[in-house]
Amino acid sequence: MRSIGVWPNERTFLTIFERVRHIEDGKRLAEKVKEQQGLDLSIVGAALVTMFCRFSSVSDARDAFDKIPEKGIPAYTAMMAGYVNEKKPKEAIELYHALQQSNLPVTNTVLAIVLGACSNLVDSDEGRAAHYTAIELGLQDDPVVQNAVATMYAKCGGLEEARAVFDAMEIRNVDALTWSSLIGVYGSQGKTDESLRLARRMQHEGMILDGNCFANLIFSCANGRRDAEACRFFMDMRSDYGVVPGKEHFGCLVDAVGRAGHLKDAEDLIKAMPMQPDEHVWSVLFASAQLHGDAQRIQRSAEIMMKMNPQLDPLGTGANRTAARWEEARKVRELMRKRGIKKEPGKSMITINNVVHSFMARDRSHIHTKEIYAEVDRITEICKKEENYIPDTRYVLHDVPEDQKPKLLYYHSERLAMAYGHIATPPGSALRVIKNLRVCGDCHTISKMWAKIMQREIIVRDNRRFHHFAKDGTCSCGDYW
Repeated sequence: MRSIGVWPNERTFLTIFERVRHIEDGKRLAEKVKEQQGLDLSIVGAALVTMFCRFSSVSDARDAFDKIPEKGIPAYTAMMAGYVNEKKPKEAIELYHALQQSNLPVTNTVLAIVLGACSNLVDSDEGRAAHYTAIELGLQDDPVVQNAVATMYAKCGGLEEARAVFDAMEIRNVDALTWSSLIGVYGSQGKTDESLRLARRMQHEGMILDGNCFANLIFSCANGRRDAEACRFFMDMRSDYGVVPGKEHFGCLVDAVGRAGHLKDAEDLIKAMPMQPDEHVWSVLFASAQLHGDAQRIQRSAEIMMKMNPQLDPLGTGANRTAARWEEARKVRELMRKRGIKKEPGKSMITINNVVHSFMARDRSHIHTKEIYAEVDRITEICKKEENYIPDTRYVLHDVPEDQKPKLLYYHSERLAMAYGHIATPPGSALRVIKNLRVCGDCHTISKMWAKIMQREIIVRDNRRFHHFAKDGTCSCGDYW
């Protein structure tokens, strides 16, 4: 075209951008856009953003976005969606706020994207604000928005709100993702019966259960001590629905069987997988072996995981130390040091007034550290006197004298987050904490006591599930997680 004097226009570039298969070609085309005079950059720029996001290059996408002189809705939605897909929800929400400050309209697609970002961040306050915006704009009955709102509330642990939005929708407008999300979140909170009822209703409404739904159903059964039903769903998905089990289905079934104590069956299931088991599947067996104290399977599964991914540190994160095998733990630590491996630190986050506060164990970086530690100590003493709390020092993963171990438990990251939430929010309001690692047994025990003493609902999402600690001192998981 160029050689015969025909210059590409916006449609030409849009057509080519859709067909680019290598990011280097995309970068060369971006240079061509710069050379071309008279192009409508609000159109071409948005297409460039979409293309770079397709290659997961959000930095290039953001550079292209920033160079658009008059940004329109397509550019904003493309960039926000790119951030959400790359697990950068904060950046997506910041861009949404920038859009709100412009003269551009907030569309149903924009709201769906920002609600998805809130789901990833588990920020119910920001998500609730987006829901209110939808109501103000008259978009609360839009199917795209309704599905996004229901999914957001479900993933943020707000089951009552999620179910209210779901029940208000016309069933024909509920997409499979919303059904599946609700099934999965009921399961993550130990409400297996509700998950199964929802699945039956889904079938009654003529919806087809897909692979994602079956993964969530098996996961729900795993969390509800229903290993036999998990096995039945696993068998039925192929024979009755033609859904071929994937790694996620095997992982959920291994979890269900292993946590129920059938460790040999769980390991045999891994060995029978038609595809190569990955480190996640072995980590599920590893966790079950830890739960039931099977030292041989702990060691065997950990070694397999480390061969698959030398950056992993399964034995160094508690298995050896919980069993008081300190010499083995030291050897693992030394091996990690030589390999340059850094263990991911435990971290808990709580959002207050749209500000995320992050804590690590024994963290003293917060501006209100003095008040936070005083509150932890105060509530811990009440737990000892009124609830007969005795620290379970088996969960102390440091080789220190026995009399020093309780203090190490007192200042775990989720307790610091809960204490700050208690002093920084109105009495009786719910506290929502996100934790990147599994809640330890001692923190689980005392969190139930904290909820009872504070008279607050405390919702903790760890890397496995939700824990709803109720004001009566119980947890939604039924102490099975």
